[in-house]
Amino acid sequence: MANDQQSYLPPYGPEATVYRRFIDGEPCWVEASVIDPVKSAEFYRQLFNWDSEALGPEFGNYTLLSYRGATVGALGYAGPQQQPWWTPYFKTSDARALTQRVETAGGSVDVPATEVPGVTIFAVCTAPDGAGFAVSQSDNEDMQLFRETGGVDSVTLLADAAAAFDFYETVFGWELTSTDAGFRISAARSTLPFGDMHVMDPALRPAGAHPSWTVNFAVTNIEACAKLAAELGAMVHIGPMTMPDGVRTAFLSDPDGAGFSIVEKGD
Repeated sequence: MANDQQSYLPPYGPEATVYRRFIDGEPCWVEASVIDPVKSAEFYRQLFNWDSEALGPEFGNYTLLSYRGATVGALGYAGPQQQPWWTPYFKTSDARALTQRVETAGGSVDVPATEVPGVTIFAVCTAPDGAGFAVSQSDNEDMQLFRETGGVDSVTLLADAAAAFDFYETVFGWELTSTDAGFRISAARSTLPFGDMHVMDPALRPAGAHPSWTVNFAVTNIEACAKLAAELGAMVHIGPMTMPDGVRTAFLSDPDGAGFSIVEKGD
């Protein structure tokens, strides 16, 4: 198993990639809501070689995930009626004002702006089409790997229509660029896209698919990663396949059912 893993991730080591700061509107954190964080942490340790650190009962056993010393994201408990899923958090300098814009634009605020002292003010929201996401107002470094192998590469919005983007443009001021592979999404003050949007006719969507955000993790050998994921109890729903822009990708769900994608990058 270790040999398979080394075929699609750099060798494990204590050195971390240079950390980056995020600007308003960019994804700055990712979190999976799962049924059993202990078992999920072991799954991701074997799949991505991530370390985990449970913060203890006083923090609801919230579990931080890291790769080569750099924070990737976290695991939390899924609620009784909640579908396990990886959720992106988008950076904001004013979480309370942003939630007001969410409601004005037709979305809903499922968890109002809530302060975690010394860490962040966060809120959980839903777009008008049902796609869920969260926001974070924090001066911390947030996730420390982005567009790096072993961490988050990007995020993807699956939408029923291109008009779904109007909501995000109003709330975040994002910019949308059309490409052969769909649409690229950029924050208002950045020229580097942080993700993409795919529009899929509801009549042609795979069973169970619905408007949603997907977190994409970067590996160097997508076939080896997908194969190991299946051996560890994950479901490989789509791919590995090559997108029109040449990017290799696959969509999976972990043993708890939390959906995510993997994308192939160079060494």
